[in-house]
Amino acid sequence: MSTSTSPRPIQLETVRPDDNDAITQAFELGCQFKARLGMQMRGAYEQAAGDGHLLVARQDGRVIAFALYGTAYQRVRLAYLCVSTEHRRGGIAAMFVEHLSTKHHDLAGISVKCRQDYGIDKLWIDLGFHKRSQVRGRSHTGHLLDVWWRDHGHPDLFSRQDSASAASRPGQQHHP
Repeated sequence: MSTSTSPRPIQLETVRPDDNDAITQAFELGCQFKARLGMQMRGAYEQAAGDGHLLVARQDGRVIAFALYGTAYQRVRLAYLCVSTEHRRGGIAAMFVEHLSTKHHDLAGISVKCRQDYGIDKLWIDLGFHKRSQVRGRSHTGHLLDVWWRDHGHPDLFSRQDSASAASRPGQQHHP
């Protein structure tokens, strides 16, 4: 007789500044992937937790993924999105992005920079991002980074300009 076990639930939570265990586990997970994420500074994780900007996904009390972000200039800037190897392709990245979009729906959107040579464009597209531009990274090698954007649908300078130019097209009546 075989028994099947159902997948254990994954809890997404904002890390409290006093939750040293979650901060440590997120930092250690980031260190495992420092070749992709870059140099890891524990202080950045502590600061993010203090600001309410460190999210973790836990399964059985263990941190299996994290998102570290900031908010400025009317946008969310996603600095790190890291999922443990064994939990990838399980929808955790989507959980983080949806959570951020819901929590910060009042901001214009979410931006993230990702090295071009990682080959994960499909991930960002599947998460609702579109490629906006490219910039040179700050590493000594200066890798090219793609700048991805997930829009929250608020009017911006360009949408206002589009509306204004549509209203002033030839053939329409203008009243002084």
